[in-house]
Amino acid sequence: MEGMGKMKGAGKYKDPVCGMSTSPEDAKVTIPYQGIEYYFCSDDCAKKFNRNPEKYIKKTEHEHMKMGDKMGHKGHHGGCGCG
Repeated sequence: MEGMGKMKGAGKYKDPVCGMSTSPEDAKVTIPYQGIEYYFCSDDCAKKFNRNPEKYIKKTEHEHMKMGDKMGHKGHHGGCGCG
């Protein structure tokens, strides 16, 4: 099963904390949570996620519902400068 946050384009994912795009190869941190891999642009984003994963999972799911994306996929991002 994949995590939330995949953007259009092969290998692009959205960091569930700051929303920046990244790829599994470029992610600074990868965190498995409930069987899903989430990708983060920085240690800071990963730490925020670890403190309250459900907050960021719900945020990511809500963004996809607004965009009409009902597919699940891996979460992630990169280059936001938050780390």
